[in-house]
Amino acid sequence: DEYYVNKILYLADNNAKLESKNQIDRQDIINIAYEEEKILRDVMESYTNKKILITTTGEKVGIINALSVVGTGSYNFGKPMRVTCLALQGDGNIIDIHKECKMS
Repeated sequence: DEYYVNKILYLADNNAKLESKNQIDRQDIINIAYEEEKILRDVMESYTNKKILITTTGEKVGIINALSVVGTGSYNFGKPMRVTCLALQGDGNIIDIHKECKMS
């Protein structure tokens, strides 16, 4: 896709200028192209090294595990995350929060 090729060339050019080079070379393009994979590796290492913890067993009121899609332009991946909310005892009626907030 022409958009992504232009984007990679633009970012590689910026990196070359930061290094005081007059032109981009093969390594500049490789660094940009694989930089997005590095983001995924860093996120996954955070889970592997237990810097980010997600409980996958048991139940708690007001807490669910979710999957967000992180997009870096030409590379997308899923990132596990925890979603929390304030849950209070109500009057017994079930509501649709999207309708209450006029989001649907």
